Amino acid sequence: MHRISRWHHACSGRVAPEEVIVITFVSPPEPEPERDEDALRALLRRWLFEHNPVYLLSAMLVLGGLWLVSRDMARVSALGGLGVGAIAELYALALIGGAAFLWRRHERRAAVMLALLAAIYQCDPTLQVEIFSFLGGTGIAASSTWLVLFVVKLVALARALELRVSRSAMLVPVIGALGLAVLPQLFRATALEGRTSLTMLWVFALGATALWTSRRIESAHGFDVRGRRALTGTWALWGAGALAHVLYWGAELGVSLFALVPVATLLATRWAMRERAVWGLSAAALAGTMVIAPWQTWCVALMVACVLVLRAWRAPTERMQAVRAPRPPYRSVDEEAVHEVALGFGPASEIARRRLLVGALASTYVALWTFGHHAHGLPAHQLVLDVSLACLCVLAARRWRTWIPLAPIALTSAHAAAQRGWLVAPRGSFEWGATSIVLGFVLLATGLAQAARRARVLAAPG
Repeated sequence: MHRISRWHHACSGRVAPEEVIVITFVSPPEPEPERDEDALRALLRRWLFEHNPVYLLSAMLVLGGLWLVSRDMARVSALGGLGVGAIAELYALALIGGAAFLWRRHERRAAVMLALLAAIYQCDPTLQVEIFSFLGGTGIAASSTWLVLFVVKLVALARALELRVSRSAMLVPVIGALGLAVLPQLFRATALEGRTSLTMLWVFALGATALWTSRRIESAHGFDVRGRRALTGTWALWGAGALAHVLYWGAELGVSLFALVPVATLLATRWAMRERAVWGLSAAALAGTMVIAPWQTWCVALMVACVLVLRAWRAPTERMQAVRAPRPPYRSVDEEAVHEVALGFGPASEIARRRLLVGALASTYVALWTFGHHAHGLPAHQLVLDVSLACLCVLAARRWRTWIPLAPIALTSAHAAAQRGWLVAPRGSFEWGATSIVLGFVLLATGLAQAARRARVLAAPG
């Protein structure tokens, strides 16, 4: 506080003695420092009441107990895995029932915690589906029962949290569960190369369904920040669970994990905004497979065909949308509206769609051509395959009134010539030189034809 008095003016007679000016500056009160006891009490309340660790501890104890019990039960009887699987399914049903109970009592945070734990148990963390493959007919029945219970639990979990799940969001986990239940049974009667091919096709189908669909899930009460985080975490948990099973197959069942590289390359085309990137990644995956693992060429060619068809009808598009983003501090429930770029889907242009569909047809032909490929050479196929592709290309060219569909006929011609021994690798410098000259003339004629066509297009009226 500061006071300014004008006594000297009063003494000089210009101001009355009783007139005194007092100016007071009051600074705002400083906030009291938060006591350590209050901060500790708030932290304990957050850990012990808001984020109740009892449920997580319960799930960890049950999972650890199942691992310990399964070791002793497996030594006693081969059917011991059935008991372990039954206990795991019973606990998963108990988690879902507890989530429904807490949700009806408006304990939303705890209900979501139980739902996340139930999602983990949906991935079969005890690897019972692999154990069922050693039990013959009983194992097949057990795997079928596990698959049915998976769907039942999935529907029950959605109803427990009052979620409206789209068909695509339901289809993705069902495809994952179908692979986990069926593939270990097929591995028992399949060679190592066949196991790798089945795994590649399943991983690609699972990833393509997840990436090229909306997987829309809506809540009856709306999603806040934590709800969206829980939803994203659930998809991440299921993806990690599927990957854990694949890694186990690679370590114990002889599945080649290097075969997942072309699968990941093709799935990456989901984020390729340009068509040339899709063609480049597809060609790289197919060419790399032909060089490194030629016996898997048919499998990768089939996946390339699927990628091209998806690109034709489900091309990625960008759009701006308003979302609710959390404000600082972290984990706050306060939100503010922001705009971000979201990826959607839409059909490609007509010209691009024609190119992609023709490429998919050619890739399918390569898959059928190389099916059964082994180290000694390509298998002999009947002429029906070549004639069928040629007829389809001619019909497409006539319908679309363009020469683009005629390009794959070169594959059929080369295949037919190779089958009859007309097409052989050049030997010696003379044959290589003659081949180079012929190809030079062919390319020159192709370039001139393309230039003439471009000139006609430019000279056309309009």
